[in-house]
Amino acid sequence: MIGHLIMHAKAQLNLNTSQQQMFDAAVASTKTAFQTGKTLHQSVKDALNTELAKAEPDLAAVAAASDAA
Repeated sequence: MIGHLIMHAKAQLNLNTSQQQMFDAAVASTKTAFQTGKTLHQSVKDALNTELAKAEPDLAAVAAASDAA
């Protein structure tokens, strides 16, 4: 849905070639940042699940993973 809105906005902006390149670079950077955030979130979630599966979970390890993310 968001991607559709972005492409619709791009069509209405009447960008020149240089502006189109900057727009495309910004979209690519946003996608990369989103994917990186998603991966970091998953690593924290995995650390939490690993610790909760233990008899005595080390929540400090989860906090460390969260801080690292």
